[in-house]
Amino acid sequence: MKAPFISIVIPTRDRPELLKHVLKSIKQQDFDDFEVIISDNGINKLCYEEYLVYKNDDRFHYKRPSKPLDMCSHWEYAIEGANGKYLTIFCEKFIIRKDALKTLHKIADKESPDLITWQYEYFENAFFSGEHLFGEYHPLVKPSQPKYYDATLELERRFSLQTPFINRRDKDKNSYGKLYSGCAKNSIIKKIIDKHGKIFYPSTPDFTSMFLLLNHAKKCIDIAQSLMITINLEGASNGEKTKLSAEEIKKYLSTCHHNFDEYASSLPITNFWIGHNVTIARDMMLIKNIENEGPIKNLGINKNKLAIWAEFDLNQVTDWNNHNKDHFIKILSSFTQIDTDSEEMKKNALKPCSNEIYHAIGEKTNHFEPSISAKALAELHWLDKVAPPRKSIKGDYVSADDALEYFYQYNFHSCELLGVTLEKIS
Repeated sequence: MKAPFISIVIPTRDRPELLKHVLKSIKQQDFDDFEVIISDNGINKLCYEEYLVYKNDDRFHYKRPSKPLDMCSHWEYAIEGANGKYLTIFCEKFIIRKDALKTLHKIADKESPDLITWQYEYFENAFFSGEHLFGEYHPLVKPSQPKYYDATLELERRFSLQTPFINRRDKDKNSYGKLYSGCAKNSIIKKIIDKHGKIFYPSTPDFTSMFLLLNHAKKCIDIAQSLMITINLEGASNGEKTKLSAEEIKKYLSTCHHNFDEYASSLPITNFWIGHNVTIARDMMLIKNIENEGPIKNLGINKNKLAIWAEFDLNQVTDWNNHNKDHFIKILSSFTQIDTDSEEMKKNALKPCSNEIYHAIGEKTNHFEPSISAKALAELHWLDKVAPPRKSIKGDYVSADDALEYFYQYNFHSCELLGVTLEKIS
């Protein structure tokens, strides 16, 4: 049987109500050469009934591990048997434009890159009313010409720590090399697994796989437009929980590392386990240490700069529970560069990304017409060069289906007005 163009792998746990919307957006694609692998790691709520809707479509597959797995082990299990030329990982919060896979295929067919990255938007303040999903949506990303990016330079940027691993200024680059909001040739993924036995390492499987892929990739392309919307449902983001609560951070890390004290002592800033940046930096160094080839083996981190982002993470925590904030402040006290460089670096990291629509347009207006069509909004942005406030497209909550259609129409008309085409890569 011919291998599909792309395998969409969805490792899921206890979120069948969200998975239903992901599967629906995939089913509605105007491109059919794909497979979907649903890997159900559920404990309290399984998603087999959501799969049954698509059971008669042989592109959709369901599997379930014999026992609950930690995140990294589950992701490894989930991608086993994926046959696509390319592979991507979706979480239950991703819904995609109906032309997303066709867009990917056009780029891949023409260029055959090792990695393809795309941008994403947000469906904010989402909530369920019965089975229907509602939230707020307004276009975020200005579509641009697809562009090449250099995997070695991207690794160097990450190791430089001039900005945190996730930051607003570099939003367009945050996902470079990721299997989340990106895809990779399956042959490269299998090469990495053959070499190391796996591609996902705790604590951050999305970042560890990214560092490995960037280290092995030769040709990388960013589509430079949004292909998906991320659903921001209250309480559904593990990343948000571990940003705000010290107890949630420790709870998550303890599921990844059975000996927590040993893990804490292995961090690049010893025993500073608060926030995302030190955790990701530790995983980045882990990948550097296991690799014996590629650009990553020649790179290192500056702990003084890492301490700037550690302090930044420290100040994000609002719930300390029984943990002592002063203990972590004391750990950082020996890093002198925090005082000299941190404020300027933090200002730079908080600057708007150049592809944010609102900040890419010079003239602003306080007026927003809630009934404005996607085409009219695109014309207001790119013909009149006026940016209204980022209010929800109907001035109120909209359904996820309506947001997705508006997203598609806005991008279609914006590309026409801006002359953006997939035929030319800058």
